[in-house]
Amino acid sequence: QMCIRDRYMGCALGYAQSPKEKICSNGIRALGYVLKKGDLKSKVFKASLNSVLRVVVSHLAVKSPKISWNSCVAIGNVLSNDSLPKDSLLYMPETFNALLNVIANKPNIKTKMHAIQALRVYKSKEEYGASFGNLVTALIDLYENIGKMQLEDVAEYKYRDKFEATIIDSLCYMLSLRDTTEAEADLMSEGVLNSHAGELLAVVVSYLQKVLKIEAGETKEESKLNVKDSESILTSIKGVMGKVSEWIKRSTKAHVSFAVAEQVQELATASIEQYPHLQTLAVAKVKPQFIQSFQ
Repeated sequence: QMCIRDRYMGCALGYAQSPKEKICSNGIRALGYVLKKGDLKSKVFKASLNSVLRVVVSHLAVKSPKISWNSCVAIGNVLSNDSLPKDSLLYMPETFNALLNVIANKPNIKTKMHAIQALRVYKSKEEYGASFGNLVTALIDLYENIGKMQLEDVAEYKYRDKFEATIIDSLCYMLSLRDTTEAEADLMSEGVLNSHAGELLAVVVSYLQKVLKIEAGETKEESKLNVKDSESILTSIKGVMGKVSEWIKRSTKAHVSFAVAEQVQELATASIEQYPHLQTLAVAKVKPQFIQSFQ
């Protein structure tokens, strides 16, 4: 059994370094599945784990979208293995920087989406480390610039709605994580939230207006179908708005405008069934004002 696994790993590693796109993609994906199932703290994997992961991470930067997104999928699979050591390559800046580069610079929408989904697998703020703020900033910038994206292929348009939902879902997930190392157990990174509270709200409002099909300047009366279809992500948005609102109320270091605080509060306290009728979603544009209203 050991022999079969070792031979499989060696074969997959060889394929992953092939110059041929299809063979390389399949090899990388196979490595992700093997490492997802193995005991990565065992002696069998420990000696070669980071060298194998380096092969996977290095392929994030290649020109081929197929290879890049398979690398993202493989990283997500490995991260889902609870036996992955915390000192492995996937928790180092090298990996986060590579994923950030994919999110910011790769033109292929499917590749970007898989990179975001890989980031969604990390389980705590500590696991993101010093890259946490940069990742949040990258996701907000990405959503704000979706309209300017030049899609390489007409087929990519079918992923656009899912892509937008993936960004919002990942933002909500990351901003809802507790940092267990903070003495006051703040729910947010204060620096990140102070820098981006208004922008985060603007992104959320823009997404909600689209998913609920609300035109700026009006509320929508017939939105039961849209609410039901989007219930999961609306629940995530409500949850993170609740945490942001709680943070604004109790933190002496929160520096956001009263307008932003009130709009966050409205989204936090309303039920998702009430979302189509909220005044916050009827505004034409949320202005990301940053004034020291709470000190």
